[in-house]
Amino acid sequence: MTLMRFVASLLCALFASKAFATPCTHVDRSLSPERKAALATALVTQMNVAEVEILGSFRLDRWTILYVDPHQGDTAFLFYASDPSRVRYTTLWAGAARRTEADELRRWALSNARGVPAALAECFAWYATTARQQPVSGANKPKTLQVDGLSYALDVEISAGAVGDETLASGVYVFHLKCSAEISCGLERIALNECATARPGERAFSPRVDSWVTWTGQLAVRQTAPYEVELTAYQAFGQKLPARIMLSFAPGKSHPFEHVTGFRTEGFIDLRFWPDISRHIDYAPISNDRQKVLDCPMAVRGLR
Repeated sequence: MTLMRFVASLLCALFASKAFATPCTHVDRSLSPERKAALATALVTQMNVAEVEILGSFRLDRWTILYVDPHQGDTAFLFYASDPSRVRYTTLWAGAARRTEADELRRWALSNARGVPAALAECFAWYATTARQQPVSGANKPKTLQVDGLSYALDVEISAGAVGDETLASGVYVFHLKCSAEISCGLERIALNECATARPGERAFSPRVDSWVTWTGQLAVRQTAPYEVELTAYQAFGQKLPARIMLSFAPGKSHPFEHVTGFRTEGFIDLRFWPDISRHIDYAPISNDRQKVLDCPMAVRGLR
């Protein structure tokens, strides 16, 4: 492993859990197309409707919560104490809730779905009040990352330098984007090798981690074409100072959002010149794996 990759991986391990961890991090959200179709058929009978669309699945231990749209009313969360294809849901919750009502919703789940794991109840409350896209019916159903009618999650890491800095002498930047299929996303940027004079005659860099997530409104993600995704990261509160990243992916892959073929940015503030927000930096991706010996040591800050 190259030194650059080692440092980036170490920083990812230190900071990624904070950047991307949610109450649903340890809940199984996977749902294959075949399983999704089978459950939708079973739910048509359970809910006595003509059609059911499954928008999400949350599984922990033997319990499952399905987030569904019956197309005849509000979307709903169905709670199952065992396999949803074999038993009827024990209770359901439908409607809308504010972020401030998450604790109340968690207590409702523990009281009405007796035996549900506390961690799954917390995940449900967070997702229902914070993470899901609203409104959730009609023409405004939750957006998903889709290709050929199938939804996919996204998890990519891209290393870059400043445009024109082929030797990466001015900085190395590692971008990590992670999204669920419902476009609940986190974006992280790790800055390395931004050498500056720390003491007279000594140059060093301090690693920096910046992160944005969709559930705070500081990150917006949209799919602009089957294999293209656009991110807007707001660099100031109130959705101010927007910066954009445009990503392109290779078509024809088994997972359409796996291999990045294009990466463009605009509007990012060059924090080396902070607080001057008029200075911008455009990033260029590193096209091939390579070794990079950092140009200065990393400053390690102690308590004094």
